[in-house]
Amino acid sequence: MKLINRRINIITFSLFLFISLFVYLILLSPIMEHQKNKMIENFELSSLNQYQIIEEFINSTINDAESLSSRSAIRDALLQYNNNEIDWDTLYNITNDKYQDGVNVLDDCLYSGRLVNNEILVDIGDPNLLNNINLPNTEDRIIKYNSTNNTIIIKNPIFQNDQLLAYDILSFNMIPLLEKIQTNDHRVWIEPEVFENKVKRVDGVLIFSKSFSQLNATFNREISEKIFFSSINKTKKHIFLVFSLVLIGTFALFYVIVINYAKNIIKQFEVSRNEAKDRETENKFLIQEMNKGFVLFKVVENKINNELNYIILNVNKTFEETTDMDKSIIIGSKLCKVFPTIQKYWIDQLDYVIRTKNSISFQIYVDYMEKWFLVSAYIPKENHLVMITDDITESISIQDRLTEKEKQMRITFDIIGEGIWDWNLLTNEIEHNNRLAEILDFDYDTGSHTYNDYLSYIYPKDRSAVQKRLRDAIDNNKEYYSEHRIIHRNGDILWVIDRGILISDETTKNPVQMVGSILDITPIKKATEALSTEKETLKATLLSVGDAVVATDKFMKINFINNEAEKLIGCLNKDVQGKNLGEVLIIFDEETGKLITNPIKEYIMDKKNHITRRILLKSNYGDFIPIQGTFSPIRFTDKNESSGFVIAFRDITEQRNIQREIEDLSFKDHLTGLYNRRYLEDSLIRLDTKRRLPLTIMMLDINGLKEVNDNFGHQAGDDLIKAAAETIVESCRVDDLVARVGGDEFMILLPNTKSEDAEKIKQRIISLAKEKYIYSNQLSIAIGYCVKKNDSQDIRMIQKCADRKMYEDKLKINKNLDF
Repeated sequence: MKLINRRINIITFSLFLFISLFVYLILLSPIMEHQKNKMIENFELSSLNQYQIIEEFINSTINDAESLSSRSAIRDALLQYNNNEIDWDTLYNITNDKYQDGVNVLDDCLYSGRLVNNEILVDIGDPNLLNNINLPNTEDRIIKYNSTNNTIIIKNPIFQNDQLLAYDILSFNMIPLLEKIQTNDHRVWIEPEVFENKVKRVDGVLIFSKSFSQLNATFNREISEKIFFSSINKTKKHIFLVFSLVLIGTFALFYVIVINYAKNIIKQFEVSRNEAKDRETENKFLIQEMNKGFVLFKVVENKINNELNYIILNVNKTFEETTDMDKSIIIGSKLCKVFPTIQKYWIDQLDYVIRTKNSISFQIYVDYMEKWFLVSAYIPKENHLVMITDDITESISIQDRLTEKEKQMRITFDIIGEGIWDWNLLTNEIEHNNRLAEILDFDYDTGSHTYNDYLSYIYPKDRSAVQKRLRDAIDNNKEYYSEHRIIHRNGDILWVIDRGILISDETTKNPVQMVGSILDITPIKKATEALSTEKETLKATLLSVGDAVVATDKFMKINFINNEAEKLIGCLNKDVQGKNLGEVLIIFDEETGKLITNPIKEYIMDKKNHITRRILLKSNYGDFIPIQGTFSPIRFTDKNESSGFVIAFRDITEQRNIQREIEDLSFKDHLTGLYNRRYLEDSLIRLDTKRRLPLTIMMLDINGLKEVNDNFGHQAGDDLIKAAAETIVESCRVDDLVARVGGDEFMILLPNTKSEDAEKIKQRIISLAKEKYIYSNQLSIAIGYCVKKNDSQDIRMIQKCADRKMYEDKLKINKNLDF
């Protein structure tokens, strides 16, 4: 019995062991393996989502780099610099603020620099981020990943009409993005110079790898299988323990053990399922909160016509907001139903992704929304497609405005007065604008002509000289200039000025292009030929005189001063640009001595084209220079509004000295050196103003001049006149004006002088005259004066009054005068 029992026990144990092993190996292991595969699929899907987020970031940085490099104002400045139209400092001043404004709006940009001719024009941020990064010298865009500091380096070329102008080098920080998608269990990194797309299990580690389409690098996400399959492994261990206890226990407890085991299995599967749900929830949260629209499609192929239908399985919150669609309504609908006006181009792009299994990005326009979207599409798993949408309506609007600006610039070139030409020295083709076609009577539709076409229009006698000048400019790499005649199709002979500059190949340094302009100067030539030799000489003389010129904007900020202005003011053009005119041009009114703080306001009070004044300039050397200036507003012809001002002036020191000499000859009495009657008459008009009141006129006459001439000769008479002049000047004040108005008559103009002051001057003259003797004859002067006290009095009547009083005084003196 014991043996039977033993055998039964052995058979029972063996049967139980067999059943246990069967359940464990045949049933449970496949289930566990299937669960592992499901977890791996979830791991792959979540990794793809993280990969897509990074790829979107890469595409965004590329778009940001293109946006920064496409600014037309900076690009035009680069073209001007390459054409030697502006210098390096000017290029920097144009670029710096605009470039910095463009960089400041770029998210996660750690460094940005503009490289012109292998020299940094301007940079922002930390250039050390580029250390040990090899950026080849190629005209293609270069994108590299720096694994040392987790940054993306973009070297973006800048072109203008297929001409490489510069490079923009940008470094974007990926650390915040990597930290956002990094978890405690998973390790995420990007491996440069590697191209790999697969999920692999190596040495107990589960690794997801997928390469980027725009970046020579691979996204990697790994997790230890021990951690990843921890719940499954725990279940296995628990099962093994349970089976071990079953083997040791009795057959009576078999059912209890099975029940407990089943409960435990259910519990463990629930735990595994909850963990998978948690990971799925985490991935859904990332998708739901991303700032781009997310759509998951199920792809169903129509077997009849092989057409692919896209059924919406899920969308995120951003997609709902940007499309104004309710998620609950569109889930389960076909794409063509949700977007009834969908373009075939859109469907073709999605079909391409499904059939080639390649990720792509493209732009679409949704009519009824009036919005542009940047769409990225990829396959997360079989028969499914993910579409990421980004609203780029504003960016497209900006691009349209830039395109419109460029169109306006082209129109501007067509309407300017000069004909513009662009000669390709390699092909001999010459592109021209409409103005040049008008001058030479070319076909407007072609927009180009050949070198030989142009030569055929040149006047035969001028043709060889023009060819020689062109060849000389090309051979010696210098500017081309020619003034010659051309024959219009209608037979008219036109005079033109033809200019051009060379553009050389950066590699070979050989000239490959010449850009220039033609100006029709026929009217000028005809007018010039009509002038006489004397006028031509005068014209040449005037052209050779260099005036100082200062140009300002409408806010009186200086834009430019020429070389002559630099010499007179005592400062350089580059040092005064942007400064207020009053800070640089320090001038005084010559008549009043008043500092003119605002020359424009002082001298352009009405709306005349220009007003000329004589003023004194104080240079930076401390000198006061008499100048003659012309202050001219720059006006818009249609609105007559001022857009700026031009001040032209010259040093008239020499002219002033000559003028004084002439005035001395024409306004001075040669005998006494006093002013003559002519000057006094002009001064009387000039001083007859309200602010000179009271104004005193004093008339003087030498007593006994005729008797002295008769008795002692004319030399004695001259001595008497000079003695009288010295006495009068000595008695007067500095501002008083003394003149000899006749043989023995003098006049004094006394501005701001009352009667009592005039009387004092009269008494001083009489007192000094008594001390002087000419040939034993005492000097005697008759004096009379009259005062103009208010503006209503006639100055001529005041003069007659003074003259009458002088004669009354003369009569009194002559009664007592004895020679």
